[in-house]
Amino acid sequence: MGLDITAYSRLKLSPLDVYQLMEDDDEWSPWDEGLIQGAAYARFANSTRGLQGHDQPTPNDPNWIGTCWYVETAATETHDFRAGSYGGYGMWRNDLATFSLTMLRAGITDGLVPIDEHLRVPFIELTYFADNEGCIGPEAAADLLKDFRQFETVYKSNHDADDIESYGDWMRACELAADGGLIQFH
Repeated sequence: MGLDITAYSRLKLSPLDVYQLMEDDDEWSPWDEGLIQGAAYARFANSTRGLQGHDQPTPNDPNWIGTCWYVETAATETHDFRAGSYGGYGMWRNDLATFSLTMLRAGITDGLVPIDEHLRVPFIELTYFADNEGCIGPEAAADLLKDFRQFETVYKSNHDADDIESYGDWMRACELAADGGLIQFH
């Protein structure tokens, strides 16, 4: 078992009333119809920015999940990759978090914008996110993409080939998701 990632670009909201269809026919499945689930957790609202078609997460209910359903368009591109075993992905993500804090301490903060009167931490939409399920929305992916591009050279000079490959997969996923899509953890 491990963590698989699928990134999509240029999705549109499904016109189907998914929940009504599931209620009307217990055999009907949105996955059989090729629908893509956009799932948002309240505690990771920063990472799900840009997902549409569901109620916004509320801070009073940390277990709340909102779901919206998307369909691919003729222009949709995808990128699938295995992020690793859960433990392996956790180690890579912890390393990315340490790397981002090292960049902040070194004063390499060009292009980082304040959020809520605090300096935005690089890669926060990925490092402070569920490690097994959910979706990163297009606005959050756009911020992540800026981080991946900004720190690419420094990261590559200090990491091994496997870590660099993971970095590249995540950067590609963010490129797609930032273009009206999402990154799905499954």
